[in-house]
Amino acid sequence: AEYMGGNLGVARSEMFNPQDPQAHRYISEDIRMRRDEFRQNQNQLSDVDKAERLIAIGEKLLQRAVLEQGEDVVLSVTEALVAIRQGIAYDSSQPEGHFQLGNALNMLAFSVEERAQASRLFVEATEAFRNACERAPGNAQFKLYLENNSQAIHVWDQFRASMAGQAAEEAFTSSRSGTAGPPPGSGAGGAGSVGRGGWQFELLATVIVGAVAVFLIKKFSKSSNWNGPLFGVQK
Repeated sequence: AEYMGGNLGVARSEMFNPQDPQAHRYISEDIRMRRDEFRQNQNQLSDVDKAERLIAIGEKLLQRAVLEQGEDVVLSVTEALVAIRQGIAYDSSQPEGHFQLGNALNMLAFSVEERAQASRLFVEATEAFRNACERAPGNAQFKLYLENNSQAIHVWDQFRASMAGQAAEEAFTSSRSGTAGPPPGSGAGGAGSVGRGGWQFELLATVIVGAVAVFLIKKFSKSSNWNGPLFGVQK
């Protein structure tokens, strides 16, 4: 049977709208069908085709992670890492696989609480972006991500400071008993100064996590070819 034939969930996920409350269901259904198709046909596929399909599944999982929260994000990103690494194992020459590996590692890094662990993940992501650039030296998107990733750990620091400031503010709000005053860390220069409206938090969304999400959303909405990488930069 033709893989893309007639399934409404798949068709709708190919017109992905992150504001659609059904988007998560559509993408999950698409992931399930792609996995089923791969299992059924993998013995007839070349290594190149296996790699493309596995990388595409990984990309779908990253996109689903954009719509999730908490442990669900970590689960989807971890599943994406497995699929993408399997794809690279079949064909390491595809730059898209290395690029999406870098995206997945970056997203995972922002979900961990220990700086040393995040730093290791950012180093791995940078190496993945470098591998993508080596395989596609003319790709401006890959080069930009490689360059930006040198600042990833500093953005992580600001993100964690922002989270700590928000937590302190919420704790203060819930525990105060009629006396007004600023929550710990919320004064000028404190952790709270990089809260929801701070430029550091915006930088986080723009440079790393937001960049990944926007890239996935934009490229996904343009793709309709199962045989190639879904989020490949348009030539």
